[in-house]
Amino acid sequence: MTADSGAVVITVTVEHPDPKTAQDIAKTVAQVFPEEIKRVIKAGGMSVIDEAKLPTHPNSPNILRNTVLGAVFGLVVVFLFFLIRELTNSVIRSEEDIEKAFPIPVLGAIPQIESAMKGEKRFEKK
Repeated sequence: MTADSGAVVITVTVEHPDPKTAQDIAKTVAQVFPEEIKRVIKAGGMSVIDEAKLPTHPNSPNILRNTVLGAVFGLVVVFLFFLIRELTNSVIRSEEDIEKAFPIPVLGAIPQIESAMKGEKRFEKK
């Protein structure tokens, strides 16, 4: 229950898993509340502005919105992870990488040897 500014309008919100029960509780509060305010404050002029309506859909959680936001957030996090990983990667994979990293000429390169089986590339271990 919240009182709006100036305490002129009091809004009653009821949350319950069953919409019909929530509506019944709100209607009961609307019936009892004006008489209780008159009794406690000893003032009159209290009336109900709007009756409780049966909700047609849940107020929360909004599954579609949460799913879309989760997917977008996940994609952004994954993109940033791989971008940062690539920007901080210092592995040298080709002669061009060596030429970019160091101002000295490349004297030689170790070739990749292709296996006779299935065209796999393999390196000899010593």
